[in-house]
Amino acid sequence: MITYIIQVLLFQIAFLAVYDFFLSKETFYKHNRIYLLTTPILSFSIPLIKISTLQEVVPQEMIVMLPEIMLSPQKIVQETVMFSEGSMNYTSILFWSGVVVFALIFTLKLLKIFQLIVKNESIQKRFYKLIYLQKQSKAFSFFHFIFLGKDIPKQQQEDIIKHEIVHAKQKHSLDLLFFELLRIVMWFNPMVYFYQHRITLLHEYISDAEVLKSTEKKAYFNKLLSQTFEVENISFVNQFYKQSFIKKRITMMTKNKSNRMKKVKYLLLLPLLASMLVYTSCEKNQGDNFFPKKSVTFTMDEIVINVNSSIESLSKQTDQQLKNYLINSFSYLSNKELKIINGSYRIYTVFSINDKGEVIDVKVKAPNSTLKDYTYDVIKNIPESSLLLADGKPLKVKYTLPITLNVNNTETTQNDVPYAIIEEVPVFPGCSGTRRQKVDCLNQKIRSFTVKNFNKELTKTLNLSKGRKKIWVTFRIDKNGNIGDVEAKAPHVKLKEEAIRIAKLLPKMEPGRQRGEAVGVKYTLPISFVVE
Repeated sequence: MITYIIQVLLFQIAFLAVYDFFLSKETFYKHNRIYLLTTPILSFSIPLIKISTLQEVVPQEMIVMLPEIMLSPQKIVQETVMFSEGSMNYTSILFWSGVVVFALIFTLKLLKIFQLIVKNESIQKRFYKLIYLQKQSKAFSFFHFIFLGKDIPKQQQEDIIKHEIVHAKQKHSLDLLFFELLRIVMWFNPMVYFYQHRITLLHEYISDAEVLKSTEKKAYFNKLLSQTFEVENISFVNQFYKQSFIKKRITMMTKNKSNRMKKVKYLLLLPLLASMLVYTSCEKNQGDNFFPKKSVTFTMDEIVINVNSSIESLSKQTDQQLKNYLINSFSYLSNKELKIINGSYRIYTVFSINDKGEVIDVKVKAPNSTLKDYTYDVIKNIPESSLLLADGKPLKVKYTLPITLNVNNTETTQNDVPYAIIEEVPVFPGCSGTRRQKVDCLNQKIRSFTVKNFNKELTKTLNLSKGRKKIWVTFRIDKNGNIGDVEAKAPHVKLKEEAIRIAKLLPKMEPGRQRGEAVGVKYTLPISFVVE
């Protein structure tokens, strides 16, 4: 959404720049009015060409993080901020608060106009309704209502009424209401205010030009300059007198009519539109070229880790686990539905790990937006077991990770399916219900099984340093429902053996299924305990 808003702002800046530099000083008022009304709509529409075709693949996760199991929950105090679908979205609250405030202001302005109509003397004319404002020198119009202060000299009222009739007949109030509604929805967008200012001034040019067809020019200038009128503080009414507009209005009235050949300037809109369309669709086109045909195998080119100078080497075990995680995460890209052409593709990633083991500040550069988004999700969900640890805790470190995808025509033998898109999840014995209920039941059953069978005495007899410790267990429920490929990472070899033993004791399950066929799914199970 932020990208969309930025694009809208940039496009509106570009459209207004063309108007200010090339069109605003020309006397093609009707053409300029069309330009100012259509370009905001274009600025909102053009980015959607990209958005509507951006995401062609559901972001996928290969590793499933099971809920953490606490072996001594009564002794653990965690400071964790949980975010869920129901969490408060402050950006959304701020946006809608602004919409409500500006909508309320708009409503109050409408009520003020309604009060002026009801409370003041009015005279119905053929094309308009004249509202006399007592003890005021204001002059403005709103649709077919012309508001005229009784303190305005009689000799000036006729030209003012002529001027405001043009606003009424050409329905200039509709233009202003259009921008007023944009101000409500895009209240944070300064370009909308600039647009409204320009079209308000353009309305005055149009009305002045019509009045001068039946009025002597010099006399009309004198009337504009000789009297100081009050101004109504309502942004969507056409005001006869507005000090900041007077000089510009007189300048335009003294200007000769623009040569018709200068209408060629409007053709500047064509390359501008073309460049915008290229900009918004270039990532889409790259994506189309990147995903046409065969399968993919993943090759880890290198891992470069920038760490504190006190860290001399990277654990080979951690290095390999991170590689395995990435290989597993990308290997599903070999399915026929994604269709990738032959070649080698480079992805660059940079991310950091904080002292809580969370992946933060993720930046990805990839050949197209789909692969970029997928890689972002993969990096963001790197399990703690694949990261550098110091005394059993995640090490604060910044990773620079280039990835190379080597694509060939061979079909992958990988049968595992990402949990995010699997149609039928694996089922623990005794679990049933909806997909969500089966997932929750499996998590709870594995939690209970582990707490019941894990030898907790080991945590007290291994002379471990005090503090919170973690064991990471990975296993696979294969296409027959059996538990296999069990691996573990723990602060002590005995704990590692115990974790592997527990995982292998898990009962046979009903395998997951994709398109009716049994497939394997890989899990990561974190186990926590506290040494006092």
